[in-house]
Amino acid sequence: MTMNAPAYAMPASPRDIVPIRFGLPPAREPETATIGFKAYNLWRMARLGLPVPHALVISTGYCQEFLVDPAATAADLRTALAAPLRDLEIATGLRFGRPASRCLCRSAPAHPSQCRA
Repeated sequence: MTMNAPAYAMPASPRDIVPIRFGLPPAREPETATIGFKAYNLWRMARLGLPVPHALVISTGYCQEFLVDPAATAADLRTALAAPLRDLEIATGLRFGRPASRCLCRSAPAHPSQCRA
């Protein structure tokens, strides 16, 4: 089932996977509108050399596209996450989805208006 695009106005958001890694050079600076303030502040702390948990942040662009075309977006996201997730597993020594050594997965909307059922 494909849903129509949301009727409320949201800024355009590129699809992106933003890695947050302690001890590694930072990638380009993300925008708070695309990853949210919590993730942005973790990214900034990592950039300053503070110890923060390794993480991957899926931008709001994927969420916006998922609301329009869930199947295609899910397939694109699986492909886009393959290499960054493998890097995260190597960096942490944990494996996503394996009970003995789980990577933590948490999701929250950047703003309540972006959470639609």
